Amino acid sequence: MDTRHDTARLVLATDNTGKLEELRTLLAGLGVETPSARELGCALPEETGTSYLENASIKAIAAAQALGCLALGDDTGLAVPSLGGVP
Repeated sequence: MDTRHDTARLVLATDNTGKLEELRTLLAGLGVETPSARELGCALPEETGTSYLENASIKAIAAAQALGCLALGDDTGLAVPSLGGVP
């Protein structure tokens, strides 16, 4: 009988240390290991998307493909309506 208990891993695809801590706090208690892509030796690609969603997707897909596991990408910012909604 196999008695191993593999911990689930969700790679966090962000280099923002504040966001890493926030995500780890949100995921705490779920039994999920949450290393950053960089901690696993995976450099994230340049953010070339035209939206926060595209940039988060670019990072998550790159990390998932490079590391062979699930990854969660994050890209956030402030958009100022009086400046046309640009960050």
